[in-house]
Amino acid sequence: MRTIPQFLAISLTFLSLAQAEVREWTRSADNRKITAEYVGMKDENTVQLKMPNGTFDVPVASLSEADQEYIKSQQEEMAAEGEGTAEVSIPEGEVTVTLSGVHICCSDCEDKIEALNGAKSMRFYPETEFSADKKDKTVEIEAPSGKAAMYALEILFKAGFCGVSDHPVLTVPPLEERDFETGVASLRDLHLCCNTCVSDLEEAVMTVEGVEEMKGEVGDDSVMIKGSKFKPTDVVKAAREAGFGTSFR
Repeated sequence: MRTIPQFLAISLTFLSLAQAEVREWTRSADNRKITAEYVGMKDENTVQLKMPNGTFDVPVASLSEADQEYIKSQQEEMAAEGEGTAEVSIPEGEVTVTLSGVHICCSDCEDKIEALNGAKSMRFYPETEFSADKKDKTVEIEAPSGKAAMYALEILFKAGFCGVSDHPVLTVPPLEERDFETGVASLRDLHLCCNTCVSDLEEAVMTVEGVEEMKGEVGDDSVMIKGSKFKPTDVVKAAREAGFGTSFR
């Protein structure tokens, strides 16, 4: 029997819960109030609210503290529902997760990771701490709960970093398998701070059968992959195994 992947199950459960939530929201700048349906999070900084004239993207930071607490509670409910759906056990207390094999080639890579400490993207779990070790190619995440650690792992992945977790449940987002071939694809959400980053990524993706060329430069957050027929999933897998957090589009 096929099962729904954990992160997909969480998203679907969250969406079904969120669509029933209609409440009053307050803009912190001028205390203006609106009544809107809570749709969900577009990304870590933006909430989607549905009103009679359409669905709008609203910066979380522009809302009142009470609204932000509400959003946090919805995310926690999403994680709890996902836990039950996927039949996994997420730790409730403090937890430390270590990722190995992360692509950390220079001090800029370390700085990028440690800049997540206190970042806006982690405002719901400010007690969470990231520490990077260039020598060992590891990232350690200390979180107040398993839910916070899971969220932190997603944020780290979106920042362009991937690795193998030492925890059986708390891992980076799973690879989305898509069985099709193409001659062109792009990898997104990359961290390419130096020539070593670019060359290491290129070396990894060029091992995939059918890939002939990678176009990308230092500072880019995406690269173009070209060749004869190849599977984008295989390209993403190769990049992830080299320590890069990325997906294709």
